[in-house]
Amino acid sequence: MLIRIAGSPESVIAAVRDRLKGAESEIRLTSVAPLQVAEEARTALPRFTPSLMLIFAALAVLLAAMGMYGVAAYGVAKRSREIGVRMALGASAGNVAWLVIRQTFSATVAGVAAGAIGGTLLARLLASQFCGPTARDPWIYIAVLTLIVLAASLASLAPVVSASRIDPAESLRQE
Repeated sequence: MLIRIAGSPESVIAAVRDRLKGAESEIRLTSVAPLQVAEEARTALPRFTPSLMLIFAALAVLLAAMGMYGVAAYGVAKRSREIGVRMALGASAGNVAWLVIRQTFSATVAGVAAGAIGGTLLARLLASQFCGPTARDPWIYIAVLTLIVLAASLASLAPVVSASRIDPAESLRQE
């Protein structure tokens, strides 16, 4: 039941309760709340779900970037002798950096392709959770692709710098 009043709802609760008792004894006034409060309670879950998904997506991107960093750093550590030999034979720091970047981005491209396929397949399921952009909106895919490539770039930055600073003489001494 909706009642429009001027002023606070507490001022008319007793009068409404008395009217309901007099009209029909089966109707009871159980809770009184302004319409805005009732509407906020009704829409709390639909507003909370996208926020929760955004938090999980941010955590997933952070974990993916940490994983990309770990794989790139491990690759540089495992190939440090090879990189040192390459630099001793005349490879520039830019060539070595390009080698590490190419290795990181080949894994990134494979992951983005798998994610795009999975996202396309799950788009209809997730579409019911959101209002606004459609599930097949190309701008969403472009934004996610850009975010993943940016995360891969930032994650591979430290291993690239580390690979380009390998001392060729130190690598040859280890042989």
